Amino acid sequence: MPRKFKRAIIAIPALIIAFCLIVPKVIGTGVRETITDQALNQLAIATGGQINISRSKLESRWFNSSAEFIIDLTHPQNNNAILSLPLLSKIHHGPILLTQTGLDFGLLGVEIILDLAKLSSDEVAIELGVLAASVVAGFNQNLTVEASIPNLEIRSKRENLYINMSELNFDSKVNLDLSGHTKLTLNEILIQNRLSNIQISLNNPSLTLETEGPVESSSESALSVVIPSLAASEPLSFKVNNLRLDWRSTPSSTESGLTNFSQHILMDEIVSELPLTSFSWKSEMSGVSDELIASYNRMLLGMQSQTVMDPLSRVAELTRYGNETSSLLIQNELKLANVLIMESYEGEHSLELDIAWEGLPGLSRIEDLNFEDALEALAVEGNLSLSQEALLASPFAALAEHYTNENYLIPNNGVLSLQAVLDKGLLTVNDEAIPLEQFVQ
Repeated sequence: MPRKFKRAIIAIPALIIAFCLIVPKVIGTGVRETITDQALNQLAIATGGQINISRSKLESRWFNSSAEFIIDLTHPQNNNAILSLPLLSKIHHGPILLTQTGLDFGLLGVEIILDLAKLSSDEVAIELGVLAASVVAGFNQNLTVEASIPNLEIRSKRENLYINMSELNFDSKVNLDLSGHTKLTLNEILIQNRLSNIQISLNNPSLTLETEGPVESSSESALSVVIPSLAASEPLSFKVNNLRLDWRSTPSSTESGLTNFSQHILMDEIVSELPLTSFSWKSEMSGVSDELIASYNRMLLGMQSQTVMDPLSRVAELTRYGNETSSLLIQNELKLANVLIMESYEGEHSLELDIAWEGLPGLSRIEDLNFEDALEALAVEGNLSLSQEALLASPFAALAEHYTNENYLIPNNGVLSLQAVLDKGLLTVNDEAIPLEQFVQ
């Protein structure tokens, strides 16, 4: 074996060892320079003084550092102190991270213990206990966060409402391009109203969010909420098994600057005194412009803003946001598709409703909208299917028979159906045309 090759074999492990020994010290130096009083003061300025963090202790060692902080929360209106929380953190310097959960690799790993103790306001008292969290910054600048709270209790000061959430677990991974995956799971949510003696329980609920980029952009995103069991005590007395909400947004494949949205709400089994035993609603909205999405987000932010403002100015601001969003909604083309399926009186019933709005790009003010132009730009098609056997066994039997005799409901192989189409101001019900000019003044 050539001597140079032997030297290379010896040099490579030596360089790796040197890298693993030197890098932790460099990272520790960076941590010490980052966590400064000046940096913490910038956070207080950015939050308007509502969050103040003071460093009580910082120890920097070769392979890890430890820091202790005091987080002071103040009221946004009067700056009175609300709460003071101690935060303990242990920072592991990469590339080899020896954490409590095991061996990991990355630039930096942080273990956080935050004693949330009790939060209190004029209306509620919150007991959160201890928050345990870990944060790992990867080599490719992604961020992984895991956190857990054993129990969370919320009580109203009047003792009429009680909420308990047990075993909260949160994990999230965010990449450099802001794509990522987030999941929140709980063992149980219990809600009690002691005035009405109503108790609602949600077993093993979970929330999952996946994004391909910033949430506010038109990049693909998906949200899923799953509740295996939802039950309420008397006097409501109902139970829902397999409750799901799935929501998704995807960029349009036909034109840039447009986004498509879809959602599905499912109640697989409903047990109650009502005749409804299952429910499913699928809807799609296609061709939503980025400008309309941005305007809608501005309106929501304006509604949630904590800025001190007199009531008249706040109403004027919200009205302006609402008019802007409404105008964009009317100007742009939009398509909606809905499918509702439900089981009731031991039969399946469905409704398909499609809405196409051509848009009125020349309309600059919503006040200028008139009924004739709206009818010209609107196309609606609805298809209703009802189980004939189920309806005849229900309290609506006489009503179903009446509309069947009037040819609004058409019987066919045990199904009562109705089709309605609105296009260019002409309404057609089961192939019978009904002009709408008589309704236009």
